[in-house]
Amino acid sequence: MKRLRVIQILLVLILLVAAASQPAAAQQDEELVLGLRKNFGFNAGNRIQGSFKMRITLGPDNLERVEFYIDGELVGEDTEAPFTLGFDTGNFEYGMHTLQATGYTSDGRELQSNLIQANFVTPEEGYQVAMRILVPLLVVVFGAMAISFIIPFLTGGGKKADIPLGTEQNYGIAGGAICPRCGRPFPLRILAPNLGIATRFDRCPHCGKWGAMRRRPLAELRAAEAAERQRVREQPTTPMSAEERLRQELEASRYQDL
Repeated sequence: MKRLRVIQILLVLILLVAAASQPAAAQQDEELVLGLRKNFGFNAGNRIQGSFKMRITLGPDNLERVEFYIDGELVGEDTEAPFTLGFDTGNFEYGMHTLQATGYTSDGRELQSNLIQANFVTPEEGYQVAMRILVPLLVVVFGAMAISFIIPFLTGGGKKADIPLGTEQNYGIAGGAICPRCGRPFPLRILAPNLGIATRFDRCPHCGKWGAMRRRPLAELRAAEAAERQRVREQPTTPMSAEERLRQELEASRYQDL
């Protein structure tokens, strides 16, 4: 008896959960969501200017026709998914406008979408707002580029680096290049100005020359390092001069017990 009662309680709970989920699923099927996408122009918050597209982003599977409205006036319809309609803000008065859509399903239902409030602004206002956003960004970018040039000279980075031939270097995120003047590989700086595809305006730390440095694959950079090591091995040993020999003896004498 106890087991039967437990089973009955579980069945009642399952029925209650199923009944509660059906209205939610039905409500989702009834939902029609309107979105706004920019084709070309300007948008910041609810201020827009240029070419835009109204688009149904969520709707029932049997949706077969959608009418699009601006300020309650029909501006067009679409009978194929994805249901969209393009418009240009220049064809309407400047100011606040309400965008809405009405969908019709194959079983005769009529669905109303959400409302979108958009402020159609003039091209001049859109340009001014865009400049207020773009100018500070450009200042930051060009400022960082300028700093990448100034700091090396202020910190002594303008001097040539004393890196032995064949040293295996870390090329980091920006990668590395092979100097077209001295032929040695070196890491590119992240803030170096980009001159195009895989090319940066950078300074070779070996010869100190500035120029367009093309990014090279890591395998090619390692091969250049290996070639330097081979060149060092093939160089003939230079006899030590008397002055160098005397300096070496003096240096060694510092560690002898007297």
